[in-house]
Amino acid sequence: GIMKTNPEAIVVIRSTVNIGYTKLYEQRLCMIMGTPVEVCYQPEFLRAKTAYEDAMNPWRVVIGCKKRTYKIGLLISIYAMFIDVSKIEVITIDEAELLKVVHNSYNAAKISYFNQVYMMCEKINEKADKPIDCNKMLQVMSKTCEGLKNPMYGLTAGHGYFGVCLPKDSRELARLEKVYNLPIPMFKNVVEINDYMIKHINPTEYLYGDNQMSFKELN
Repeated sequence: GIMKTNPEAIVVIRSTVNIGYTKLYEQRLCMIMGTPVEVCYQPEFLRAKTAYEDAMNPWRVVIGCKKRTYKIGLLISIYAMFIDVSKIEVITIDEAELLKVVHNSYNAAKISYFNQVYMMCEKINEKADKPIDCNKMLQVMSKTCEGLKNPMYGLTAGHGYFGVCLPKDSRELARLEKVYNLPIPMFKNVVEINDYMIKHINPTEYLYGDNQMSFKELN
């Protein structure tokens, strides 16, 4: 009914959807209306406890669309009432749909990673004279770890980590995980994904790049 009385309206989906849903929904609307309908996907980043505050004061707005159009410009102008235009990101619909899922999964992965650290600390503490305070250690880590402090760290995907410290220490954590017989090999998987990236995705970067790091050195 709304679309029939406002044929120039733009439809915005905000709920988390499966990849490809927005385009499928647009096709169905076009069939029902008998005219072209523009549907975009705008993932929302709201926390359950502060949903209203987050909606009124968003830290970022992401708009997934097929291309920038006059209608998309109007949509941006609406969000500009709540946030600076420089903080509005326009990407493709597929990217926006996947972004929302990856976004939430990353938050879950971070919690699981530190829970794995917690379980390892508990195992170590069973034999330690001076038990490790895991939460205190992690609070200090939030001030020392570039991956936690620097929002751009590690975001250039498509290559592995190399050098001296990261390969050595990630393997040590994987070793401790095995020594203390943790039920899920999370730290081992970190190393295995990196090994796969180096050997199968972009090996020449590590054999002939500026760092001159060979497989033998990494393994």
